[in-house]
Amino acid sequence: MPYIIPHFSISSSGGGILGQKVAKCKEELIFSSAAFVNSQLVKPKFGLYRFLMVIIVVLLLISTFLIAFHLAKMSDPYIKEVLSRQGNVSRGYEIFQINCAACHGQFADGIVGPSLEDVCHRKSRISLIEQVISGKTPPMPKFQPDTQAMADLLVYLENLSKK
Repeated sequence: MPYIIPHFSISSSGGGILGQKVAKCKEELIFSSAAFVNSQLVKPKFGLYRFLMVIIVVLLLISTFLIAFHLAKMSDPYIKEVLSRQGNVSRGYEIFQINCAACHGQFADGIVGPSLEDVCHRKSRISLIEQVISGKTPPMPKFQPDTQAMADLLVYLENLSKK
């Protein structure tokens, strides 16, 4: 967007009105990206505003994607069913001892697999369920517990705490 910057100076050298108009026209400058303010060249701040707008748009897109991704996970019928069930800690402990203790340790303190103490602070409930049923990180195998067994295991994992 071009700027037209008029410069109004009255010359004492004469020339009459026509001379003043010619001088004025000569001194009008057209700038596409700068302007003079108080005889100083000032660059517009459009670059900063554009940058901030791009950042805001990118953040909105990322947050929209994350929300959509989370909602897609929530639409999984297995996960919905597990989250709707009330788990039992003692049954979760039994399931853990049978299926998980060989790698994660009898007290979930880690052997081959990582320690699961305070795992609920590192992973969401959905992520824990997905980890168990998918075995995302080798060498962890995939487990396919029924929804009640998974709810029991989830409650047990949530109750693990550092001693």
